[in-house]
Amino acid sequence: MTDEPKSQVATDAKVVVAKKYTGEYYVRGMMGDRKSFAIEHSRARQKKHTVNEFCVGDAIGRGAFAEVYQCWRPDEPNVVYAMKKIRKDLIVKRKQSLNVHTERDLLSDAKLRRKQISCPWITDLVVTFQDQDFLYIVTEYCSGGDLISWLIRYDVFPEDIARFYLVELVLALNALHKMGYVHRDVKPDNVLIDREGHVKLADFGLSKRDPDKVENVCSFTEEDLKEDIVDTEDMIRRFKDKKDRKVMFFSTVGSPAYIAPEVLIGRGYDYSCDWWSVGVILYEMIFGYPPFFNDSKTGTAKKIIQFKEYLEFPKDQVQVSDDAIDLISHLIADSKERYGFEEIIRHPFCKGVPLTDSIRHEKAPFSVELSDPRDLQYFEPAPDNADIQKQPMTVVSREDQSVFVGFTSKLCDRNQSTTLSRTLGRFHELQNFSDDDD
Repeated sequence: MTDEPKSQVATDAKVVVAKKYTGEYYVRGMMGDRKSFAIEHSRARQKKHTVNEFCVGDAIGRGAFAEVYQCWRPDEPNVVYAMKKIRKDLIVKRKQSLNVHTERDLLSDAKLRRKQISCPWITDLVVTFQDQDFLYIVTEYCSGGDLISWLIRYDVFPEDIARFYLVELVLALNALHKMGYVHRDVKPDNVLIDREGHVKLADFGLSKRDPDKVENVCSFTEEDLKEDIVDTEDMIRRFKDKKDRKVMFFSTVGSPAYIAPEVLIGRGYDYSCDWWSVGVILYEMIFGYPPFFNDSKTGTAKKIIQFKEYLEFPKDQVQVSDDAIDLISHLIADSKERYGFEEIIRHPFCKGVPLTDSIRHEKAPFSVELSDPRDLQYFEPAPDNADIQKQPMTVVSREDQSVFVGFTSKLCDRNQSTTLSRTLGRFHELQNFSDDDD
């Protein structure tokens, strides 16, 4: 990707915001409701949300740009939310502003859809706001932690449990794809477990509305990929060790372990790249480690790109059914041959569980039992030496602040009107407004 001038990035962000406003104004105009829309928009701009509205608790996650905390409102201490606190200076430095807009827009879209149809697979957005140094995304809190924590707890899943969570993950991603987004970063720590033990998708920082655009997620040169790969039994042992696994996992933040080869090399991709990630997760649930894991990020990338050479199914560790191996082999495959949603849910491995959203009414294999609403027993401690903590804060200039225009939510207040949410779908059918951020 070529670097763009800051002024151009700022202009692009403002154009996205203008499109959104124009689209909303057009819809309300069709309804003869422009005056009330203008009043609502003005009130929303005047109302400032701040971090002081919340009591902020313990950190439950740390990534390259953000930290995630428990939080709650002082007047509702037993209603816990998750607050994602994103550093603006790092977003500007790494030119990720349009990605945070996409994450915010995706969560907003899911919230609007939830008012019209069932959309139970994506964490519910509460509010977004910002201050001089940070962006904040407040969503529902999933007290069951994430899938990586359960993998650390159990090492491997019996196939009946792996089947249940595979189907839920597949249904969740299909719902996301129907919204027009590709996730691009499906991995166990982005698969949350809610209070009832069911799946919720999270962390949409790499998601794209237009998956046909070619863009590298990780940059590896041909020279990088010439690096020799060193695999040892000790590396696999350390990955599976309960004490070491989370440390190794956090030390490889940004690792491409779950990313499809076509995304890694920027060859062009579509929704099928998420199904590759599902195959990698199914492999890990059954065998206890991802198939292409390596101490080196470039080593992992090389294994993925040359997956036909490196994909192996150990026969001396756990008993695995032929159906499981067959499904994995059709997911960890070339994009043109890779199974999609229909092929996955029709596969024999998925028999025995509901293949629709009704699966959420079934008793989940994992039972989430809490001593109080802020019980953290299902979360692994967030590392204190994460990269984000090592990088000193820098002041974000006024010019750079402009790329965050439009991030603050106007539609997610407690008493918001639902008029717009009922008509946005019709608007998108009538007008070809693009949210393309490239």
